[in-house]
Amino acid sequence: GVCWGGGGNAGEVKRQMVHVCLTLFTIIFLFASMFYVCETFMVDQEEKVENWGVGHLVFHDAVYFSIVTVTTVGYGDFKPLSWLGKLLV
Repeated sequence: GVCWGGGGNAGEVKRQMVHVCLTLFTIIFLFASMFYVCETFMVDQEEKVENWGVGHLVFHDAVYFSIVTVTTVGYGDFKPLSWLGKLLV
């Protein structure tokens, strides 16, 4: 018998995997960009120091936050502080 809808070929599976990876990569970076903008421009430096231990957010921190959020690990070391950031998450 034929398994998994006709057997498929390796080229099609590879194409689909690339498509899934690029989609996930795009979602993570779009989410990180929106989170970075919200938290950089809508939150006071004192509040960032009090909650995160740093006075400014750099983009790779936003990427880290988005990966941790998308994978549902949620370490809790970064959390949205602005109302728009909370709505985004």
